[in-house]
Amino acid sequence: MAQSLRDDVLCQAWLYAPMKCLMQLDDPVTLDVLRTHLQQCDIQCWVMDAGMGELHPKTGLFPYRVMVSDEDMAAALVVAKDLELL
Repeated sequence: MAQSLRDDVLCQAWLYAPMKCLMQLDDPVTLDVLRTHLQQCDIQCWVMDAGMGELHPKTGLFPYRVMVSDEDMAAALVVAKDLELL
């Protein structure tokens, strides 16, 4: 399967997967570190409210919400604890 088609299929499947909020962050650097570590552990994550967080950085009014699937929540919590974010 071509890479772009594969990504489209994964994206569509991800949109319908039940998700839970792993954490809320207001620092884009910490968000990037968390996303990178989750990706290295093959845990897909989705960042909600990213556009609002970029419009109002560091105010805390619109934190970035890091969402993961129900299946990956336990592993994602371990990653966040290892990074001392929890």
